[in-house]
Amino acid sequence: MNKLPTPEEIQGRLDAGECAEAIRQELAAILKPAADALIELAQDIAHAVGEALKPVMDLINPIFINYIAVCRDNPKWFHLSRNARKARTRKKWQKILMMEALKR
Repeated sequence: MNKLPTPEEIQGRLDAGECAEAIRQELAAILKPAADALIELAQDIAHAVGEALKPVMDLINPIFINYIAVCRDNPKWFHLSRNARKARTRKKWQKILMMEALKR
């Protein structure tokens, strides 16, 4: 059977403080490579997602730039698309702005 430590043994371990430091160093040695691997994996995933979205962004970017140009050229249309009282009116002006952007 396992023998329970005596109070003197427990007090000796607590007083030393070396036990806690040794445990801390062991945990650091175990967790550091795992944390580094997780960071590297997250960076690889972010890079892969960025590469996958690049063609989509190349397609959307000109439309977005044209949309901004249309909004700048027709500030009243943009104002109505955001601040009209009824949802159907806002939708109408949003559609007009998008169609103008797609025409350019």
